Amino acid sequence: MKPLMKPIDTPDRVFHDGDPSTGELGTICSAEWLNDTQASIRDIQAECITILRANGLEPDETKRDQLWEAIQAAIKNHVPAASLVGAGIVQLSSSVTSDSETIAATLKAVKIAMDNGNARMAKDRNGSDIPNKALFRQNLELGNSATRNVGTTTGTVAAGDDVRITGAMQKAMNGSDIPDKAAFCRALGLGALATSDGIDALIKSQNGADIPDKALFVQNLGLTELYPVGAPIPWPSDNIPAGYALMQGQAFDKSAYPKLAMAYPSGTIPDLRRLIIKGGYVGRAVLSYEADGNKSHTHGITINGVDLGRKYTNVFDYGTKSTSESGWHAHNFKYCSTSAYKDTPGAGLGMHSSNTSWTASDRIEGSGNHVHTIYIGGHSHYVDLGYHGHTATIAAEGNPENTVRNIAFNYIVRLA
Repeated sequence: MKPLMKPIDTPDRVFHDGDPSTGELGTICSAEWLNDTQASIRDIQAECITILRANGLEPDETKRDQLWEAIQAAIKNHVPAASLVGAGIVQLSSSVTSDSETIAATLKAVKIAMDNGNARMAKDRNGSDIPNKALFRQNLELGNSATRNVGTTTGTVAAGDDVRITGAMQKAMNGSDIPDKAAFCRALGLGALATSDGIDALIKSQNGADIPDKALFVQNLGLTELYPVGAPIPWPSDNIPAGYALMQGQAFDKSAYPKLAMAYPSGTIPDLRRLIIKGGYVGRAVLSYEADGNKSHTHGITINGVDLGRKYTNVFDYGTKSTSESGWHAHNFKYCSTSAYKDTPGAGLGMHSSNTSWTASDRIEGSGNHVHTIYIGGHSHYVDLGYHGHTATIAAEGNPENTVRNIAFNYIVRLA
């Protein structure tokens, strides 16, 4: 693996944004630094690929757990089970009666065995280590004498170099005088477990459950980088785990979390509450916000027309109507007479001596009174209602905003 790459060549070894108000330029990444970065990343990738292939896996860009799968395979395939001829992972047991050679005794089992051994008599003490000899003899019902003869044969009390004495364990030897230690371990139920330096060993059957600091273990394996810092993580709880932050539009300390600052150079975590994540596309800036809206469309509506036709009023006959009677009148005429008096009807006797013209009234009978008639007749009235239509208003309905079927999760991000 390549050595640790150099930090960026700035006085404080961190990147800086430019400041247009002061004319300060942002940090310039040289080709050398970028090439070193690329080489280091590729070196890490090569290391990971080597681990994958050493455990029978090929890189698959659709997966995000291959390194963990390879590590599990390595533990399973390359760390053997312990045996009498080789070290390995063993299962613990607290039994002191088992004769298995594939499991190891726990401290509890060893303590039981040791307590049992400590409670036994040492042969080289010749009974001097019996704390209450009188009670001992009483328990043996010896009274004042032995119940068996001293000898080397069965049924006698062992003495001298009797194999029953010379073959016994010496307490001071702490087990080193045991001729078949493997059989002794089996008799103690230790099986193939380690009998020393086994306190910190991992038990294979625990599948990692006995690792005291799992977070540090994962970090030491480099697995914390499998999910990039800055990527939103759906979290099904309102209790945010340690080392993570709820994505709610808050600012963060870029110097304290440099990896997060690489994902969000603005120093602000996006607010993903009530939002969904949409894949980017050409012309759309990453992390840009888009408000909700409907795709442009139209609605059509048709209301059937109706022709109400022609409507008539009730028929009524007004008959014939007459005007009032009037018009009577008479006409006067002028004449000349020499003897007739004016205004006296009669035959004239000639011109009047004064030769005066007179006007006589009422000399023609008056007439002319008459009436006029007007025929109104029966008739009716009608009104054309005509063909017409109606307008319609479509009422609004739906949710306050556009949405799809969904389940609410909290989006969190790892702080690093």
